[in-house]
Amino acid sequence: MAASESTSGSSQATHSHEEASAEPTEQATCQPRVLKDESNFIQNVGQFYNTQDMSDVILKIGEEKYYGHKFVLAKSSEVFRTMLYSQSWTQRVASAAGDSGDPNHFSLPEIELEETEECRRSPLVQNALHWYSWSKALHMDELIEQCSRTIAWNAEPLLASSEWHNMDADFVNDLLRNGDLVVPREDTLFKGLLQWLDSEEHAEDYLQHAKRLLPLIRFPQMQVHELYAVEQCELYQNEEIRPLLEQLINKAYRFRSLCPQQTEIDVSFTDDFYLPRNYLDLTVDTVRMQNTLRFGIQVDVRTYVGPVPSMSRDGEWKITYRKSNDTWTLQIYCHESALVGGEARVQAALIITTQEGSVVQVEESDVTVCSRGNHLTMSITVPSASGQESCKTMAVLMKPLPR
Repeated sequence: MAASESTSGSSQATHSHEEASAEPTEQATCQPRVLKDESNFIQNVGQFYNTQDMSDVILKIGEEKYYGHKFVLAKSSEVFRTMLYSQSWTQRVASAAGDSGDPNHFSLPEIELEETEECRRSPLVQNALHWYSWSKALHMDELIEQCSRTIAWNAEPLLASSEWHNMDADFVNDLLRNGDLVVPREDTLFKGLLQWLDSEEHAEDYLQHAKRLLPLIRFPQMQVHELYAVEQCELYQNEEIRPLLEQLINKAYRFRSLCPQQTEIDVSFTDDFYLPRNYLDLTVDTVRMQNTLRFGIQVDVRTYVGPVPSMSRDGEWKITYRKSNDTWTLQIYCHESALVGGEARVQAALIITTQEGSVVQVEESDVTVCSRGNHLTMSITVPSASGQESCKTMAVLMKPLPR
């Protein structure tokens, strides 16, 4: 009886299948499916980083070997796409010998990457951009840091380049979170973000990107006329964005109002949102590296008083330069006019540039509370291996900091 029921069920299933097969062809056609997980793809694949069994290529850099995935590398870099998939690539891909001696052991293709001296210095933002995305995919922390540093130091030409509009949202997020950016002022970043948001590549997720990235702009470091211009811009007229911008601008005005009375009212502004980056507008002196007349000379400079950005430069300081071999030493003294409540909380930054204007080295001092009784001292070494003869200028920045 059971067998009969089974046979009957089978026959019925077959009959149903035949009826289904008789349906019109267009009803059976599958609709294309679009994968929406691109933003999480690298993160999900990252768990297999440097795992031999799950990899299909070996990258050799010097004596180090890294197991990787051709598809991930090609997806992240046009250079790797050419190397791994183009038949016109001229570099030989050697077969890595298996260590096990097992005839069933599959050896992986191995690519040896040679790093030139220029790439080790990474003075060009173009080089850093090419290596940044795949170094993150492979979790190569040292290379990520080097690329991030070079991009941060040369952020201004990046913002002015055509490539800026094509950067993905994660990259822009990383950039705006970086406190070491070398840019003329914070308003430069805000205008750069507006251009990025207005590009066609990001129109589909305009509101999402704006809400994510605008809080990373350090509005308290803008001048009053720049904050007022934000309130007049087209983005501010967007009803969905205006509440966020109002909140951010109000925090900036609150900072300007309360910060000068920090000591009396015991309020703190230590979040990154309130701190200055390496703004070129804060340059108090520029030194030509080969100008030996500066050694041992005292230079009088001025900056604004207190941590609230101001157009007035009423705070007087004095800088003494000394040089021994490849090391520069600066001693920075404050005058009474630079003090608020008897002290000035500052950080100095030295920015070394080439004749072409590329930033190749940035050094920051410790945060120092200066008074009439003490001063700030910092040293910077410009090693000959980095091409000291190409380092033409050193800009000295003075960054007043809130408590």
